[in-house]
Amino acid sequence: MAATTLNVGIIRPGSPPLNVNLAPSHLPADVRRSLETLAHAHAAAAEAEKELAGVRGEAWHAANAKAETARQAAGQAMQEFAALNAASSTAIRDSAQAAFNQAIDRVNTALQQAADGLAEAGQAAALFHSVTPGKPVVRTDTRRANEAPVRHKLAMARSYLNDARSFVPEDLD
Repeated sequence: MAATTLNVGIIRPGSPPLNVNLAPSHLPADVRRSLETLAHAHAAAAEAEKELAGVRGEAWHAANAKAETARQAAGQAMQEFAALNAASSTAIRDSAQAAFNQAIDRVNTALQQAADGLAEAGQAAALFHSVTPGKPVVRTDTRRANEAPVRHKLAMARSYLNDARSFVPEDLD
């Protein structure tokens, strides 16, 4: 499961656009709330600007006031987010480290489950190829079972999984 990122594009007069693109699940709770507040404030400002663009006549003044209020709220949310973000660098690093560790644990678990599944499939394939019509099956390490192409394919897949494990990082350093 990939972390969903929250993308906030901020148009700044006289400056290049600022694109805030972070995964809220990787952030500490207070920074996450601030980012979500920022996203909602900018969405409200964009909606107010959109409404303002379609209004004419007397209603324009009310829509303009609403848009200006929304722009100010978005600016305030950006200032608060930037200040909290800058002040929370250690907490953000700790939160990112925890998210990384959880993701790596899920990867290692998935690789182990895949390897176990391939081993079980290999045992079933060995049993299948050990069956001789009219004779009882007493073991699965028969020549026919060991030489079956499916067993070689499964062994190769397990080998690839074991190789993949060596590429999974254990830490962020």
